[in-house]
Amino acid sequence: MSRHTLTHDKLINMLKSADISLSDADEYILSSESDDKNGNTHRVYQHSYSGVPVFGHFLRLHFDSDDILKSLSLNASHNFNLEVSPKFTSYQILETANQMAGRRDVTVTNPSLCILIKDDEPILCYHLNIVG
Repeated sequence: MSRHTLTHDKLINMLKSADISLSDADEYILSSESDDKNGNTHRVYQHSYSGVPVFGHFLRLHFDSDDILKSLSLNASHNFNLEVSPKFTSYQILETANQMAGRRDVTVTNPSLCILIKDDEPILCYHLNIVG
């Protein structure tokens, strides 16, 4: 394991040192990693709650060429309690959205469950792609 591998324990300790607490339902899942021309590594982690991604909320870590953490940015909403069992299936959402679109040249695809933070409150919803 390289020094810049972020274990759950390391993440928890880093966030606690920044006075940010997580529940057992919070996770940060690696969504991308890239190296730049200077040998720096950039990692982006998607915030998830009980396995459901929190829309637009990421932890970004930047390591220098010596694998030393140089910066961290986090747009977090935390300490919320949300039931993540949807009232509608993704199929029902897809059918309804396509009916609402009502145009032959517009298609709604890939409904995925997510959590949207609005006015500091979590809302369980679906994210849709509209193609047309």
